Amino acid sequence: MNRQLFLTPDDQCPGLDDLDTPAYGINYEPRQEEPLSDHITHISDSTFEEEVLNSSTPVLVDYWAEWCGPCKAIGPVLEDVAPGYSGKVKIVKMNIDENPNTPPKYGIRSIPTLMLFKNGTVESTKVGSLNKSQLTEFLDEHA
Repeated sequence: MNRQLFLTPDDQCPGLDDLDTPAYGINYEPRQEEPLSDHITHISDSTFEEEVLNSSTPVLVDYWAEWCGPCKAIGPVLEDVAPGYSGKVKIVKMNIDENPNTPPKYGIRSIPTLMLFKNGTVESTKVGSLNKSQLTEFLDEHA
């Protein structure tokens, strides 16, 4: 069931200082980098050109953020299919919060966004979470 929240001008929203109170349940512990797999690499603004644009094999870039539920859902799917594409497609992840320069260059407005690069150019893009069969179909069709 989808529920929407509509605020009127009289409604009060918590300020940022209020969000770290126990009532909101937010914990500001330092973020732990998720473990790297043997088949998926984390990239940054500074490594994007080398890892993606200059790659001799097609590259699937997963633009994601720590706070994004669908991004977390697609992570295990990528981990599951990555070994089957080893040597055929390089799979990389870019955290949009930690890398503010590259995502706007490629028009990233929603996440998760999966962008397949071939020879340094965008071959195809998928926005939103995919299940395993949708992801393999996307890779097989475009890689």
